[in-house]
Amino acid sequence: MNITEQPLSGDAAGSDPDTGQGLFAPERRQAISQQAAVQGRVSVAELAVQFSVAPETIRRDLDVLERQGRIQRVHGGAIPPLGRNGREAAVDDRRATRIGAKAAIARAAMGHLPPAHGSVLLDGGSTTGCLAAAMSAAAREGALEPVTVVTNSPSAGVELSHARDVEVLLLGGRLRPVTETVVGAQTNALLSSISADVAFLGSNGLSAVLGLTTPDAEEAAAKRLIAARSQRVIALVDSTKFGAEHLCTFADLSAIDVLITDAVPPSSLAEALNRAEIEVVIA
Repeated sequence: MNITEQPLSGDAAGSDPDTGQGLFAPERRQAISQQAAVQGRVSVAELAVQFSVAPETIRRDLDVLERQGRIQRVHGGAIPPLGRNGREAAVDDRRATRIGAKAAIARAAMGHLPPAHGSVLLDGGSTTGCLAAAMSAAAREGALEPVTVVTNSPSAGVELSHARDVEVLLLGGRLRPVTETVVGAQTNALLSSISADVAFLGSNGLSAVLGLTTPDAEEAAAKRLIAARSQRVIALVDSTKFGAEHLCTFADLSAIDVLITDAVPPSSLAEALNRAEIEVVIA
């Protein structure tokens, strides 16, 4: 596994001596994760009042809990983590989660775009959406080579349609409201006729055993074709997805050429990535 490190974004985890209502930090965090599981969502402001601590303390708690896979951060708070049997987060929640990490991953992904007049298959998702935004911004500055982008994400297609020197081919099919991604038989038929230089894939989970996974079978079918119809496959996966396993595998590790993420993978996953000869880029 070839690991390329770029400047890390986000705050490093550290010890937190703060307590609230007589609780030590680990006890407070346990209570927060249980509350998120029961209520479906918790807010920073309400938790700060409940535990009599500063909002910054709660934000640190949520950062720790997210790294442990016990919650998922969203704007202003957190929701339960996504698992094989967990609910799938709505696209608005995903866009409000780990914004800095996803933007850093997108910036690193810009270095893996094909040469001038190349072609890209762009998957739907919040991190791939950040890549579409980064490409659009580069185009406005005249720093993007001409490229053709094929995508099943209407929002990414609209974002890139305003970019100079970017030709956008938007796939048709059934629109899934939860992800705002187009899927289904029509989408798959169109993907089967495409041959692209590079694919950028998002994922709900990345594990040593199952590879890249997602909860929905139709999403998985589209993602599987995006990988299969590209010469080079680049996974854009933030570190909260490490170890997560969902219902449908759409790409084994052997199908991935490059993983761009925001933290060094844990040892078991790192060993599997190394065996699969995947280049790992730390954004």
